[in-house]
Amino acid sequence: MQKKEPSSKLYVIYHDPCLDGIYSLTGLILPILVKIRKDNWTIQQYLELLRSELPKISKEIQKPQEYKQEIIYQDEPIENQNMGFFYPTIQDLCYMPIRLSEDNNEVQKIIKFLNDDSKSSILIIVDYFGRTWDNLILLTKRFQYVIVVDHHQTCVNAIPDFKREKYQALNKVSGVDNLFMLVSIDKAACLLVQDFQEQIFQTKYTSLLPPNIGTKFTLFTKYISDNDLFVLQYPETEPLQMAIMRRRLQFDVRQNPAIFYKLLEFDFDFLIKEGQQLAIQRNKKVENLVKNRKTVVFGKDAVGYALYCDDLSIMNPLGNALGILAMRSGDQNLGAVYHDDKSNSTQYKIHLRSAHHDENGVLLNRFRCDVLAESFGGGGHVGAASLYMKKKEWKKLMFE
Repeated sequence: MQKKEPSSKLYVIYHDPCLDGIYSLTGLILPILVKIRKDNWTIQQYLELLRSELPKISKEIQKPQEYKQEIIYQDEPIENQNMGFFYPTIQDLCYMPIRLSEDNNEVQKIIKFLNDDSKSSILIIVDYFGRTWDNLILLTKRFQYVIVVDHHQTCVNAIPDFKREKYQALNKVSGVDNLFMLVSIDKAACLLVQDFQEQIFQTKYTSLLPPNIGTKFTLFTKYISDNDLFVLQYPETEPLQMAIMRRRLQFDVRQNPAIFYKLLEFDFDFLIKEGQQLAIQRNKKVENLVKNRKTVVFGKDAVGYALYCDDLSIMNPLGNALGILAMRSGDQNLGAVYHDDKSNSTQYKIHLRSAHHDENGVLLNRFRCDVLAESFGGGGHVGAASLYMKKKEWKKLMFE
């Protein structure tokens, strides 16, 4: 009896739990779902598209292109189950959410998850890079192609041949024929995946979706990006983030297959109004909490204020407030908010913040949180990063 050849699959790794992570995954998958539902595509056809487009990317510098808007589809009710927004369980599509605390053994976990089909399959990693370059190279040996779409400073620091102009569009990594990357610290991953799909489909991202859905999704990602980069350029950003996080959604698609629908059904104006009310309550809570701050000393040039808080909805403003207080003290430079790691009771997750702006939007401080986090096995952005640490070790750094 002839042995059946394994079918190739599309594997997608994304950062979880993270707003940018789940919106990045959604932005990557939505055009594929639309193609499947509207044009009777399968994952195999998307894989063939990738296989035809990736070998064309061979220039040292890929200039981002401006694509024209096309009307390919008509408006579609978001509640239409036939679009697959409710239950995005698609044959040959495998989701792999990764927590930062797990990535010391990420390769072993991923490889254990794989079947014999992986060598003919494609892996896309969004809003995530991993701990080391060596880990990424190991993954390239298990897949036909590996594609990374990321914006973390940790990723930039790891790429041997990094040039900003080279990876502002999807490009092949020198010396690794099956590794392609699109990396920019100036955009959140939820915007970069839109650039990625434009480059693959050769058309504007919103052309790939029904107009009403494309308009709504890109509106939300504008503010998700503003929040994730800790720029806070728009007054709606924090209220929107707070209202979404208040709902405590499960971002693991395998456990919550209706997550794409949940994100698409949000009413923007309603969330903003709700978030503004939450912000008033939050500001009072932050004002009271910071009175109990402690000093944390990571090293000679890394000193700040820290607080325990397990309310994720106020993590950013609390870290920002601590950082501003630390900076104004004259000899400190960061804020740190920590809470129990639900997957490991012996350690804390610590959020570092240093990108602080005054009421006029002027940047006050830019301590390298990413460098500090990396030194403890974590990572992230210049002004916002995170790490995990054993509780007994963390307590040694704390002072009244």
